Amino acid sequence: MNKKFYFLTQTKTNSKICNFSTFDIDEEKCFEKNLFLRIISNLIGFSQINLKNSLYLCGSSSEESNEGSYLMKFDYNYSTPFILVNSIHSHFFPSLIGFKENLVVVGGKENVFCEIYYEKNSKWKEISKLPSERFKCNLISDEKNNLIYLFGGYNKISKKNCNNILKLNMNNFLWETILIKNNECFLERNSSLLFSLNDDVFICGGFDNNNEKTEYIIQFNVLNKKVKKFYEKLKKNSAFDVSFNIDNFSVGIDNDGYIHTIYKNFKIKLINFQENCV
Repeated sequence: MNKKFYFLTQTKTNSKICNFSTFDIDEEKCFEKNLFLRIISNLIGFSQINLKNSLYLCGSSSEESNEGSYLMKFDYNYSTPFILVNSIHSHFFPSLIGFKENLVVVGGKENVFCEIYYEKNSKWKEISKLPSERFKCNLISDEKNNLIYLFGGYNKISKKNCNNILKLNMNNFLWETILIKNNECFLERNSSLLFSLNDDVFICGGFDNNNEKTEYIIQFNVLNKKVKKFYEKLKKNSAFDVSFNIDNFSVGIDNDGYIHTIYKNFKIKLINFQENCV
């Protein structure tokens, strides 16, 4: 069975219409269909994640919104999304991660609220707030140890990307700060592509503190807390609008419309989205 992931892109001709795309990793081909968004006018402010062979979209279309964020589920076989229960708080471009069949929603721009969505009973639960704003950060789940790790992200007050790591204990939903003593500057980035392998987390690309894209891959070891540059690099300097982890692959769509696939054996491919779209 071929491995696939799904993502949405906005069309230029009609803000209510978007492209619902499925990318076949084995064939390296992308297949598109039009999707009518109905209740939202554009995708600005929303984040995407692939869970259980479906695409979930969560966020708010306005930074000033005081209402809960939309949560929508997309199936490639249908032309309209499934509208799920709104979150408790508003999130403008939150960070999303799947954890044991549930969805964890973290922060967003000028936002420290965090929540978990239990799809079995369609219920939201508020969990501990972030210590401070971290915008366009990345999450990795460690279901074996009931943990979620948060990397990077931009802080509006300091006007810098964060150089520490946060750990969320999923037993009591409390955040803990992991301080890094050496090479902490390597962690200062946002809009990266992350994946984990054994006890290591690999942070690929992203925007640095000069708001420039980078090609570097940073390796963080969970056990000894050491950070270093990895010997491999991305094929080009890239920051990612959308990124997913699927089995033995990590996939990201960069700001230039290229698809990056990174196999867990560090076979790195760069694919032109338009040239490989059917």
